[in-house]
Amino acid sequence: MASSNPMGQQAAVCDLCKHKEVKLLCISCQYKLCKECVGNHTTEELPKVHKVVKYEDRHTHFSHQFCMTHSDRQCDTLCTDCDIPICPGCLTGHHKDHSNEKLPKEFLTKRKEILEDNEAMEESLIPKYTQEDVVTRSKIANLSFSYKSMEKEMATYKRKWEEEVKKIFARFASELHALQGDDLTPFKCHEDKIKTGIKEMHQTLGKNRKLLKAARVSEILSYTSERDQFQSLPILELEPNPPALILNSEKGKPSRFQLEDLISLLLPPTRLPFTSLLPNVQKQLLDKVAVLATVQTPFHAIRDLACAGMNKVWVNAIGDYEDTALSCFDICGDKLDSVTVGSFCNGLTMDSDGNLLYSEFNNVMTYKNGETNEKIEIPDGWEAMGISCSRSGNVLICLMNVENEHKVHQYKDKACIKEFKCDENGEKLYKNGEYMLYPQENVNGDVCVVNHNSNSIITVSSEGKLRFRYDGKDANLTKDLNPNAFVTDSMGRIIVADEANDCLHVIDQDGKFLRCLEIPVLTKPTGISLDSRGRLWVGSKDNGAIKVVQYAKYAE
Repeated sequence: MASSNPMGQQAAVCDLCKHKEVKLLCISCQYKLCKECVGNHTTEELPKVHKVVKYEDRHTHFSHQFCMTHSDRQCDTLCTDCDIPICPGCLTGHHKDHSNEKLPKEFLTKRKEILEDNEAMEESLIPKYTQEDVVTRSKIANLSFSYKSMEKEMATYKRKWEEEVKKIFARFASELHALQGDDLTPFKCHEDKIKTGIKEMHQTLGKNRKLLKAARVSEILSYTSERDQFQSLPILELEPNPPALILNSEKGKPSRFQLEDLISLLLPPTRLPFTSLLPNVQKQLLDKVAVLATVQTPFHAIRDLACAGMNKVWVNAIGDYEDTALSCFDICGDKLDSVTVGSFCNGLTMDSDGNLLYSEFNNVMTYKNGETNEKIEIPDGWEAMGISCSRSGNVLICLMNVENEHKVHQYKDKACIKEFKCDENGEKLYKNGEYMLYPQENVNGDVCVVNHNSNSIITVSSEGKLRFRYDGKDANLTKDLNPNAFVTDSMGRIIVADEANDCLHVIDQDGKFLRCLEIPVLTKPTGISLDSRGRLWVGSKDNGAIKVVQYAKYAE
């Protein structure tokens, strides 16, 4: 039986019986043989003589071509009529009247290269790919088991409720299956890549064996090795991360059923008021963020990100040509789509219908299914900078003029419905400067803006009243806050990327500092977005990598 050794290689098995370990090699036929099968092989195809050597001595014969007729003699001559190598004995035999010449040295070199390629794929590369396939299938099985376990829990819990709540569980089942499909997709894609690599190597092996058996000099001389394309084993830097399923039922209290941010409560009979019976559902910050995946883009640096659903992200990169194109990647790092912008792109976001919105100097454009259209026309004298789409579907756009003045417009469809420029006392909200601003609407309706010119977060109410400014001093870090991107989450927390201190600041919706989050192996965070699972995607200005992290979880 084949067994793995410490080098990750696998013992070769007999080409005839397919299960016993190889001890010998037929140089004439390039067959690997066990001791039990060597007798049967050497008696077949008589009167052909088979030259058999010990398998561990095979490398000493890689540089020699033994005659197919006189197997104990080496070939040094090329029969140009037959295009095969022959030995001196053949010159006086079947080939005595044929044209011949000295066997090219490059033939033996190429032949040796083919044998080494075959050996590398059989004994090293295919076992490595096979092992990676086993690991991937194990992850898929474990992840599928997690989902099946949750389905059983859902079914058990469902039987405790009345008939009226069947519709609720149908909704949860649909949500769970959708999450499962999204979760399994990158693993299945990776499995397909591994299986394709194994299949292609077996096909190459088959072609190489036929090439060696035919021993056509011209074909062997024109051989091109394909081994290099298989040397780099594809690795998926993604660990299974099934969603949180919370079941909580206590006598006299509401029954709570929660899958991620989808929640349902069954209240027991009680007298009014019953507000105190409602559970305080909180998504608590983790003590240490968990890196779930690393998306390596081909770019040198990330400027801005916009998650599209669960496993996709649009990227606005920094560079010579990257400035004029936006690219969409999946969580495996595969490029799915791209759109060329008419000029420098300042910001991007996703609207409530799943369309990509991005700001150019004079317009806000929308892109979906290969079509680009103008969404909003910017007022004369102003340029569109940062952009975000609120939970209500309205669009926030930061604007800047030639005097480097800033203001924020809120749009409903194509109409501006609010302007944020001065506070209730007539004072400017946003310090003048050359750097662009980024806006976000919080869950309480506040409009939050990152102003890199003042290195602060300015938050106003929906009526335009100044609520607070955050400058990072409460974090007590060695360097001043250097913000260039931020998001607000479902708990109203504001998460700010601090390029100077290589961390994320987390403050609550009232401006109170909560903590700093550090992401392992990520420096100069710039570009940050939340996906539909509530996971943070954080880009790097250093190397173009994007980290997908879990920073919070729902309390039991």
